[in-house]
Amino acid sequence: MSIHEGDRDSAAQEGGRDAQTPAVGAVPKAGRGVAGQLNQESFDAFQAVGGVRGAIESVAPALVFVVVYVFTLDLKPTLIAAVAVSVVLMLARLVARQPITYSLSGFFGVGIGVVWALFTGRGEDFFAFGIILAAVYGLAVLVSILVRFPVVSMALTPVWQLPWKWWKNPDPALKRLAKVARHLSWLWFALFALRVGVQVPLWLGGQVAVLGTMKLLLGLPPFLLVAWITWVVLRPYKSVVDKYKAVLEREE
Repeated sequence: MSIHEGDRDSAAQEGGRDAQTPAVGAVPKAGRGVAGQLNQESFDAFQAVGGVRGAIESVAPALVFVVVYVFTLDLKPTLIAAVAVSVVLMLARLVARQPITYSLSGFFGVGIGVVWALFTGRGEDFFAFGIILAAVYGLAVLVSILVRFPVVSMALTPVWQLPWKWWKNPDPALKRLAKVARHLSWLWFALFALRVGVQVPLWLGGQVAVLGTMKLLLGLPPFLLVAWITWVVLRPYKSVVDKYKAVLEREE
């Protein structure tokens, strides 16, 4: 788990991949995802979430769910509408001849939410899977910090091509960067903790429309804020890292 959220080509679909969630992965394409932004001179919000299509895929299912439910107060047409939107988004990628791996994972997540809600008859259960994922991701980030393998530090390893466990290097410049990366890891943990802390009481109280609305409000907006803060804080260290790697190359 890391800040490579947008590296999956789109932000996580609501109810599918938990919205805007970090993930450890390969080196991102230039400018793609949060991690990819760290190699850019300016922060591009759309690129951070996988482009315009990624942003739409992130918001659409939950938005349609909330709107249809508010107007109908009927679970079945609401769930059908959410599934239909996911299918349309997946077909749009097929028509555009783009990979559908991420759309499929999002559709799978939405499907879990739909089946869960239909089985229990509780509309709020459409969002249960996303809440669980947020809790799991938050716990993973917390554990990474406690075992001294902070998620942001690990994310920087492939992004800036640093040696493994660089954050344990005694070099003063790297020690400062390691401290900053650890603090930023706490910030990402706080993002997930906020989502879980706000949504769980609403889920327990059966506040379907409010829960869906908060799912949207706690999705892209805070994710982009945390992503931007991460970029602002880490970007100045790029030159420090480049100098460090240049010294290593000369020594070799």
